[in-house]
Amino acid sequence: VVAVLDTGIAYEDHEDFKQVPDLKGVKFVPGYDFVNDDEHANDDHGHGTHVAGTIAQATNNGEGVAGVAFEATLMPVKVLNHFGGGTTADIADAIRFAADKGANVINMSLGGGGYSQVMAQAVEYARKKGVTVVAAAGNGGRAHVEFPAAYPGAVAVSAVGPEGSLAPYSSYGKELDIAAPGGDKRRGDAGGIIQNTIDPRDVSRSVYASYQGTSMATPHVAAVAAMLYSAGAKGPDEVEKALYAGATKVADQAWTEQYGHGLLNAEASLASLGGGMSRWPPLYWALALLAFVLLTLRGRERPGYLNSLLRPAFLVPLLLSTVGVYFVRAWFMGTAGATGDVVEMASLPIPDWERIIFGRGRTVNPLFYSALIPVLLSLPAIGWKGMRSAVGGLALGFAGFLAYSAWAGAPALSWMPFAFLAKPWLGFNTVVCLIVARAMLKREDVP
Repeated sequence: VVAVLDTGIAYEDHEDFKQVPDLKGVKFVPGYDFVNDDEHANDDHGHGTHVAGTIAQATNNGEGVAGVAFEATLMPVKVLNHFGGGTTADIADAIRFAADKGANVINMSLGGGGYSQVMAQAVEYARKKGVTVVAAAGNGGRAHVEFPAAYPGAVAVSAVGPEGSLAPYSSYGKELDIAAPGGDKRRGDAGGIIQNTIDPRDVSRSVYASYQGTSMATPHVAAVAAMLYSAGAKGPDEVEKALYAGATKVADQAWTEQYGHGLLNAEASLASLGGGMSRWPPLYWALALLAFVLLTLRGRERPGYLNSLLRPAFLVPLLLSTVGVYFVRAWFMGTAGATGDVVEMASLPIPDWERIIFGRGRTVNPLFYSALIPVLLSLPAIGWKGMRSAVGGLALGFAGFLAYSAWAGAPALSWMPFAFLAKPWLGFNTVVCLIVARAMLKREDVP
């Protein structure tokens, strides 16, 4: 379900409003009109319907054009009036409404104004409810990402033209996450993004309109986020990791202020998700590496009993460092509605804990995506044998997580001047983790 917070959507026949032909057959769930305070979030401007079309306009219907995620369900939420303006209070309320009503993705092709604590908290609330929030960087053509895209927890989107280079109108900056097609009409309507929408002079009339802007780029990203959820992603962290891992790098840079992690690439992002099993492959890798460690240990050096590897002291660190305890977060969401940082951390693999501790940045700290933690913990384990099983499980978990990250598409690592250095870094640290695991699981007292 993608909530479109905009001028509304031409999704129904109601009074003077008519559904546009290319949205016939598209699935909708009830939304709300925060401008007029009623349940009919109809579009009286055209912008919201255009945005919604990019996300989920019908295809294979012999009509017009297509949406990126044409089987997604849309939630129409009107927060902007017929002039295209709205209030911070309405938008913040709408974010919470969409999160509470079951949206997986919130699309906000809007921006402007200064920082608002109320809206920042609304974005944080939605994210903790498991919603991916996608927002437009702005059309100022300057190094300043507008709010709400600049809030922590939102995916900030810049726009590229038909050639794949930053559009002249697109804003950019240190908060940017990803770039997507936004059109460039300097060459005419053919250079814009075309969708079926309403004629703002007559809300009952349907037209095909060519628009440009980061407003048009944002729904491309929101649609791919919806596809990732449908493919098995379990929350915004997994969605963002797949989006950024699959993004086509620009000039082989891991991250730039103009393009974020790169250009949106739906196919690569879906592939990086691992066919809907993104949370479990690191565990499979860890178990495979465990088998390798046991096979390479000589018979007299192996742990006395294989059952010792099934003890909680080994298994708990293995699970925490590969998949986290995701059911904890799901349980808290079902009972308490929102989750705290401790529960968020428990639901994530240990290498991703830095995103909670230090805040969600645009890149990943390479010290957490390394063998540093297992190596440091192995030092006291040299003299304290009771720690060795736990450190061995942790080291194997890290090895599996890092190996899978390298295989699936390395995330953007901080301080890396070139994207291609990330995979060698992950590979080297995988080997170090295996060495630590081998040392911790090796039995010294042989008969």
